[in-house]
This record gives sequence, C-alpha cells and structure tokens, in this order.
Amino acid sequence: MLNNSKMTAAGVSYPDPFTLLIQRRNNERVVALCRDDSYRIAGIEVGMHGDIGPNGARGSRKNLRRVGVKSVIGHSHAPGIDEGCYQVGTSTLLRLEYNHGPSGWLNADCLILENGKRQIIIYIDGKYRI
Repeated sequence: MLNNSKMTAAGVSYPDPFTLLIQRRNNERVVALCRDDSYRIAGIEVGMHGDIGPNGARGSRKNLRRVGVKSVIGHSHAPGIDEGCYQVGTSTLLRLEYNHGPSGWLNADCLILENGKRQIIIYIDGKYRI
C-alpha cells in the first residue's frame, strides 16, 4: 500500500487494501471494484455499494432508483425494491453489538437471471425457497 500511495492535486491517493489483496491473488474469477467503478451484469449496475447517492447525498433505494440504470445495491442490511433499484440484505448475524430494538435486517441476496430479471432471495434460519 505504501508503494502505491501518493499525493495528488485532490489530496492523498492510496489503494484499497481489500482490492490490493484480490489483485495480488490474481484470481481471474474474482473482480474487486474500487469506489466509482461500474460493473454490469445483464445490463444491471452492481458496482454501487449504496452508501453514496446522487451528488454526494447519502445513498438509499429511493434516491438510487432513478439514476438512469437498473441497479442492485447493499449497504442498509435490509432488503427491498423501489422501482429500478433492488437492495440486498446482510450476510452477517442479524443481531450485532450496535443494532438494538426493532430491525428490518434480513439475510438476503439478489439473483440476476440471464434475461435481466432480478429476484431477491431471503434466508430464514439459513434456508431459502425459490
């Protein structure tokens, strides 16, 4: 990381440690995206984490639903669909040290089919049904 860090006109530039690790493993089946990298599957944008919305606003399904492309995002730990934006859940335990009270968190993924259709899969006690 130190060898790839530098000062730029915009400030300090340094590599993401996770991306650097993936690149060093040189596994062609795994793609590590940096912030602002675009990656599309069947025309659906999957390169947005969901934490940053348009014009630097906080990201959400609501403000990412109409960015001009269908998308799948993460970030909130609660799955949902709002127009063109599908949001997955979390892959963590549903109760962690920092979440208290009622919660919409669910273990959930999004399948993207060859024809571009999407389907949210919710896991209950580690099991799912399609």
